[in-house]
Amino acid sequence: MTNPFEDKNLTRDRLKQLIASARQIVPQQEQEPVEAESFDWYKPHHFCEDNLAQFELFSRKLEKQIANTLDLFCQAGFEVLITSTDQYFADVLAADVQENKRGWYFLPFDIDGALRSGYLSFSRETALSLVGYMLRDPELGTGRDSELSDLEDSVLMDVVSAVLDAIGQSMKDMSGPEITRNPHFIKSEWPLSFVGVRDLFSVEFSASSDLGSMEMTLILMAEAMEPILGVEASTNQPYSQEQTTEIISRHIDEVPVEVTARLADGLISLYDMMNMEKDDVLVLRKKTFEPMEIMVNDHLCFRAYPARCSEMYAAIITD
Repeated sequence: MTNPFEDKNLTRDRLKQLIASARQIVPQQEQEPVEAESFDWYKPHHFCEDNLAQFELFSRKLEKQIANTLDLFCQAGFEVLITSTDQYFADVLAADVQENKRGWYFLPFDIDGALRSGYLSFSRETALSLVGYMLRDPELGTGRDSELSDLEDSVLMDVVSAVLDAIGQSMKDMSGPEITRNPHFIKSEWPLSFVGVRDLFSVEFSASSDLGSMEMTLILMAEAMEPILGVEASTNQPYSQEQTTEIISRHIDEVPVEVTARLADGLISLYDMMNMEKDDVLVLRKKTFEPMEIMVNDHLCFRAYPARCSEMYAAIITD
């Protein structure tokens, strides 16, 4: 035991000395900064860079199909260029439509029977330009604030439907899904049948001629692009609720749990702890004839007495 009459007041200087001594015993290791790749949690990552690299071949086919369609309907030499692709959550695009796409046109389409799971969108200016090309009146939209007439709306539907059919043919040529367009435009409202965190894929393209340029955006659920971008479809069928319950029940007995034998505990002051030395006696809060506690995942489950089994510590459960 240490001498109780020895002056061992735990002053601030004494505490600093003890901390400095501990640092010498366990030297601090300089840690190199960890280089971590930034990750945008506000966007889906349905496709990796390798998948997106395969979009190049599809983009060439898509640009050619759309250009041929516009040339046929508008009788003008068009150059179509894919300007960007991106991935979004549905709720992000839905909010953008409500806030920034007032007056825009949306032509929804179904993908392999999934209702309104994609759309082709464009601004009012693009709509007026398309109608002007179709009616051979390039100045149709100049200084115009009025809505399209029924005839102009029908003309617009003809050319936009043809563009969407060209997109569908391009997807089909690349083993993609079948798309079926809806018969009516939706204006200024979210056109899809879902929102939330559903993964969507975006393709923006421009169509330019001697008279000007137009922009359109194709939005569709990301799963529809998987065969085009080289993502192999999973052949594993999801388990039903009954199968999941059976699997869990069959293996639940094999789940490992941590067991701790706790002999006793006690309280000690910081002063006594800092002055503890070899051969000191620490008195715990339990009598010698009382059983120890068996803890399972930090919960008291049993009481037991210590024992020995094949040179290993053991415990004899009492209750």
